Amino acid sequence: MAKAVNVLPSTIGMYEQGWREPDFLTFLKMCTELNTEPDYVLGLDKKFKLRTVEIDELLAEFTKEIRKNKKVLYAGEIMDKAMRKNLRFRLLQHLKLLKFIIKKSK
Repeated sequence: MAKAVNVLPSTIGMYEQGWREPDFLTFLKMCTELNTEPDYVLGLDKKFKLRTVEIDELLAEFTKEIRKNKKVLYAGEIMDKAMRKNLRFRLLQHLKLLKFIIKKSK
């Protein structure tokens, strides 16, 4: 599994023991390797309860992945480093603006 998803075997062990969580793309690669759906692995059934999470946390993980992944596409074309940096910046700026608007509306 480690070789298939390009991580160290010890990293897989940490995932299994709950010490770390894979990033989104690694998780999808693992699902593909296991020939299963992400919903099945996540237990998205009647028993599953979503955890509460701040949007900042989700956006931080998302923008981290944009920064790391050199194969992010836009309109079918791979985005270069400058385009990815610009995208991350704009996402974070929009989040700040949204927080400001929400705060003012309270």
